[in-house]
Amino acid sequence: MRQRGWTVIGCLTLIVIALVAPAIGQSGTASKKAPEVKSWRVPRTAWGHPDLQGIWNNGTTTPLERPNDLADREYLTDEEWAARAKEAATRAEKRPDDPVADVELAYNNEWYDRGVPLKRTSLIVDPPNGKLPPLTAEGQRRVAARDAARRAHGPADSSVDRPLQERCLLYHGVPPFPTGYNNNYLIVQTPDTVAIRYEMLAETRIIPLDRRPHPGPAVRSWIGNARGHWEADTLVVETTNYNDKATFRFPVANDTLRVVERFTRTSDDRIDYEFTVDNPAMYARPWTAVLPMAKAEGPILEYACHEGNYAIANVLSGYRSQETRSAAAQGRSPASETAAQASTGTALKDRFVGTWKLINVEQRNAKGELIDPTSAASSNRTGYLIYDPSGYMAVSIVPAGRKKYAGAQPTADEAKAAIAGYAAYFGSFTVNEGDSTVTHHLQGSLNPGMAPEQKRFFEFAGDRLTLKPPIAANGNQSRLTWQRMPDMPNLTAEQRRFSGFWRLVSNERRNENRELVVSNEGQTGYIIYTSAGFMMVHMIRPNRKPYTGSQPTPEEAEQALRTYANYFGPFYVHEADGYVVHDQIGTLNVGRNGPTPMQRFYRFSGNRLLLQPPPTYSADGHTLQGTITWERVSGGAGTR
Repeated sequence: MRQRGWTVIGCLTLIVIALVAPAIGQSGTASKKAPEVKSWRVPRTAWGHPDLQGIWNNGTTTPLERPNDLADREYLTDEEWAARAKEAATRAEKRPDDPVADVELAYNNEWYDRGVPLKRTSLIVDPPNGKLPPLTAEGQRRVAARDAARRAHGPADSSVDRPLQERCLLYHGVPPFPTGYNNNYLIVQTPDTVAIRYEMLAETRIIPLDRRPHPGPAVRSWIGNARGHWEADTLVVETTNYNDKATFRFPVANDTLRVVERFTRTSDDRIDYEFTVDNPAMYARPWTAVLPMAKAEGPILEYACHEGNYAIANVLSGYRSQETRSAAAQGRSPASETAAQASTGTALKDRFVGTWKLINVEQRNAKGELIDPTSAASSNRTGYLIYDPSGYMAVSIVPAGRKKYAGAQPTADEAKAAIAGYAAYFGSFTVNEGDSTVTHHLQGSLNPGMAPEQKRFFEFAGDRLTLKPPIAANGNQSRLTWQRMPDMPNLTAEQRRFSGFWRLVSNERRNENRELVVSNEGQTGYIIYTSAGFMMVHMIRPNRKPYTGSQPTPEEAEQALRTYANYFGPFYVHEADGYVVHDQIGTLNVGRNGPTPMQRFYRFSGNRLLLQPPPTYSADGHTLQGTITWERVSGGAGTR
């Protein structure tokens, strides 16, 4: 088996060379094309059309959008490309240390056909920044509505909650994106038709070339309705009329989606494939991506997705069993029992549970007069507060106008400015109905000397919660008003798996040989995902020292910033690609670029969640893969 694995890697190397040979000559700053071979001519069919027939493979590990760390780079250097190609070729041979996670992995490298990275840093070539265009207001509304519509269901309440590919309905779609394997396409031509058969799920597109019109809006399908024609030696295919159930690798308004594909044969073993997405209801402008197709050996074998497929029944029964065990385990959970015993009045405590957004901050003196209303305006702060049914809580408050660092790391003065007015802590909470107080029992806070018990008087008014600390010695008292964020009405299956509080277990980085490079031992913290589609992270290092005064010195601020991590914002689960996006709207470490979305590949293993950022590369060419492991302490299916 090992010998076969090395054979596959060797073959993959040859495929790499064949697939990217035209791009190898491109530098990172110019888009020079390899010299054309003058003797090559476009092959033609007996009736004179360019001949695209054969089996073609579009496998690549190049992402659709350009990674943030390559924001100003259209191409990789040769060294960067080689490191990424090596990582792609050996990725499936890496085995996790957790034996449960190891068993849950599907295949080793023998079975994968991911392809290799292109020299380009993204498939998107227009806009030039390699990113999807901004969503329109209507697009944002549709994305929110679609996410909301999915949140009412568990991950496997019924078969319709499972992804389309698991139900053998659709995988690659139109435009077709590569996945881990089965990236082959068989093209067959007649004078008036082109047919493209997908290896995955054996879908076949029939593309008429007689310029007949598209059918009316009532006729829709999973892969849309295609119409083709020739422009010189390029096959141009326009696809519309998608149904409302088809899913894509990017946000779309299915009812108005129009995709224009261009197939151009450029050599015996290559087709340049380009597609443009025109979706004005979703995007501020059309966008274009490229995805070269390489000649592949056949044949394409039958993909018998349903033959002997017990997966759906087993998944449904497995989730029913898991829910039963989870309910029983929560009933015996020491943390849950402690929180429940400490809280007087479950009904009152339940009023706290949820995600709250800061909408007003004010401070009044002993006479009830508002103090400094300008600086206390809610527009000067962004804050979120989370209470969990099991008695956990977390809060983050960020002042407006924070300046970005001048360099990669903050100076002591920049660190002091970064944490000024920033509040972040986490722990548990108890409610005292008798004196209308809620007490936050701190397990960690940005301020290392913050009192471990934070009592707040509370008032509820509809969907608003006002919290007030005890009156200060000078008679002043702050008032923070929070508004409940509504739960998404249709939580997606995967989002339900994320929901809850997760305690940090380990945070490490390893090289390609699985050798430990960095391990943040002693680090504690939580990551929280809520049913409002929101997430928050708190991570703290050990042995932190309190400030010597009421406010930190620049050096103390620098130390606090190095030993505490906090950010928050919405989260989005991309189940097909196995990653979650943390869309930061606030972060303690403002950096040079401010808050940016963070992609994390994820894997569930029992009651643990493993998150991995995209791999990085050391100066000497080693691949470094970080893994943060979290263990569930609350939440799960049905959590609020």
